Amino acid sequence: MASPSSSNPKDLQAELEKKLADIGVQGQAQQSEALAASLGLPYADLAGLPIDPDALRILSEEESRSSGVALVQTKGETGVAITLDPTLPAAKETLDGLKTRYSTLDVVIVSPSTMNTVWARYATMKTAKTFKVGTITVDEATIASAQEGIKSIDDLSAQMSRKLEDVKKAMREFRSLPQELGLPTAPRQPIHVREEEDRPQPRLDRMVEKGMAVTVGRVRQDPILDIKYTVMGHNTIRGAAGASVLNAELMVKTGRV
Repeated sequence: MASPSSSNPKDLQAELEKKLADIGVQGQAQQSEALAASLGLPYADLAGLPIDPDALRILSEEESRSSGVALVQTKGETGVAITLDPTLPAAKETLDGLKTRYSTLDVVIVSPSTMNTVWARYATMKTAKTFKVGTITVDEATIASAQEGIKSIDDLSAQMSRKLEDVKKAMREFRSLPQELGLPTAPRQPIHVREEEDRPQPRLDRMVEKGMAVTVGRVRQDPILDIKYTVMGHNTIRGAAGASVLNAELMVKTGRV
């Protein structure tokens, strides 16, 4: 049997570094807990506490990191803020600003490890104000306007009817790089929308634009998914051989081969 001294040195080094890191984290937590006790504030490990993304967005990541403060929960006029050290000038300034926004602000001291976990949440949030999907642009003003326009069931029905037409229009008008470059195999209109209740059908629609376009039909409201529709495309042309030829044309046109 091999003795402990014959263990892999790299494994021993990694284990030692992990133990030292754990000791460091525990030491930081103890210091933070002691600071909380001296200031008469609560201390908490928020690793398992859900963080409200809307609350977290109220402070930018830059402001949160520079001040050591994050807003993690809000409800009405009450907010919950966590901080590394509320006595630091930057933290005090940020907390004072939050107190003007919330009549009740609960301040909780956390360890650097917990704060790093909270800061990591910024990377997972959708902080961009504008998102682009194909040729459709959605921004916060558009969303707010849509919410303002729905005051009753009738308003909702009217919105849904307009939404169906918007979806159809977006699909009909969709164009991408193959159309912009005028590639030989590219369909002129990639998505064809049919209004008939019995379309698309393989026999009638599989060869639209030589099999390189897809056909959409029966666009309708759905109580769960909002909108649903039927899509049909040629499996071996659009889905395989034709798409491979189109990819080759794109590679040549853009100078990749």
